[in-house]
Amino acid sequence: MAWAIQQTPQRRIVTLAARYASLGGSRKAEFLDLAWPQVDREAGQIRTKRAKQRGKKRGEVIDVVTISPALGQVLDELATLRRPDCLYVFPTRDGNAYPERAFKTLWQRLMMARSQKEF
Repeated sequence: MAWAIQQTPQRRIVTLAARYASLGGSRKAEFLDLAWPQVDREAGQIRTKRAKQRGKKRGEVIDVVTISPALGQVLDELATLRRPDCLYVFPTRDGNAYPERAFKTLWQRLMMARSQKEF
């Protein structure tokens, strides 16, 4: 983790996304398009749409993630990387939400770079 945080800004964002997933218990589909208005620091909550839903409530179930101190640190780090005009918590270089395929590619490149560093 310490090595990945010292990489390029986009690799840092992907690393912080992985930390967010582990701390918040969210699936990739639930947080890739997470926007800053969904993060309520005063209430200590993050509201996300549940990815896997069945039946009549499909697309309507909102999960509330409590912001723990560790998750708050992740959000603080992401805020330092944030451009003022950017809406998304985990943005691409263009300021858009990551498509799943692009996120996966960047994650794989990060893991390959890490494994090559170890040898």
